[in-house]
Amino acid sequence: MGTKVDFNQAELFISPRSPFARRVRLAFLENQISYKEIICDVFQPSAELVAANPLGRVPTLRLASGEVVVDSNLILQAFYESFPLTPFASPFASPFASLMPSALVDRIPVYRWQAIAAGFAEKIVEYFLDTLRPQAQQDPEVLEELKTISARVLGEVETTLIANPGHGFLLGNSMTQADVDLACALTYFGLRYSQEWKKNYPRTLLYLAKLEQRPSFVQTCPPA
Repeated sequence: MGTKVDFNQAELFISPRSPFARRVRLAFLENQISYKEIICDVFQPSAELVAANPLGRVPTLRLASGEVVVDSNLILQAFYESFPLTPFASPFASPFASLMPSALVDRIPVYRWQAIAAGFAEKIVEYFLDTLRPQAQQDPEVLEELKTISARVLGEVETTLIANPGHGFLLGNSMTQADVDLACALTYFGLRYSQEWKKNYPRTLLYLAKLEQRPSFVQTCPPA
């Protein structure tokens, strides 16, 4: 794909509730990318989506050039490889608000939290799909695993935020893709599982509430 792929005027196949589609949507919106969203039913994928991605999954990105990128991780990888990476707290480096730091040493903790957030979201999706089965066929281990993993993830987020009260975001005073991905997972957790977690993790709740006030987050808020 080269090093200068134009993501403007691309078409992004999404589901409004998908945390994986939302992480890409937010990356584009925060970086002022002009693109078109094509809303899909993931349980009944359209012929257009299947033609672009035979897996019938979202997000799927079709560039203006006609090339297609599937999977949120690969879409973001291609995006940040093509997009100008800016140092933290450097408003003069780029007219855009890149969410990925330029130095590898700064990107590594971002990558770690991205993987945690994406893995958390995957477990929530697994749980939700299990709830769609007849109750007698549901796997109780899926629920127990989600409870265990959510407690670990939320506990670490809470501890990290408390340990750095001067930070405006998870990894400092600049928002990164890690914040985007984690917020998507937390919101989806409340949507598909329960809002009760907010009572036990007050610092994480404040953190999420701050992010959800941003225009891009309001625009992409998943429907109930």
